[in-house]
Amino acid sequence: MLFEAKHGRLLALMDATEITAIRTAAVSGVATQTLANPDAGDLAILGSGTQAHTHLQAMAQARTLRRVRVWSRSPANARAFAEREANTLPIAIEVCDTAREAVTGADLICTTTSSPEPVLLGDWLAPGVHINAVGSSVAHARELDAAAMARGRLYVDRRESTRNESGDFLMAKREGALTDAPVSRASWARC
Repeated sequence: MLFEAKHGRLLALMDATEITAIRTAAVSGVATQTLANPDAGDLAILGSGTQAHTHLQAMAQARTLRRVRVWSRSPANARAFAEREANTLPIAIEVCDTAREAVTGADLICTTTSSPEPVLLGDWLAPGVHINAVGSSVAHARELDAAAMARGRLYVDRRESTRNESGDFLMAKREGALTDAPVSRASWARC
């Protein structure tokens, strides 16, 4: 809810889910523009819900996409996503049977699931890949295994949240794959 400051009058009711989806994808778009290889354009999206939709749109703004693949634990949801999004981009969206198939050779990956267990393994990653891991925001769930977390640099918008709430980070740290040292606060001034 948005209230007017002088008298406290209600000005607007807004859907927090939609705002979060837009904000999260926008941050991923900025991160992709800033951190991904300039020629990256082979996108894999793991997940097929609201965050997958907004991340597809953000990635299309951040890079020229050459290929797009989607995987979901529900094949029907992945097919519905591909059909729904087909009119938004001038490129076909391939539906993959496995997460591994979707990410093989990808240089951009967005994990947008609500999975409590890893859906992206480090062994599957191509050199130089850029990952926007957005689905896990609680200490007891993660989308990336420890090997994936250990393969590169970790950029976050807030260190305190990462060290207290990010299951991806906390579980990899508990397994000995990470320490607090690689947590870099993103410098958005470079955008």
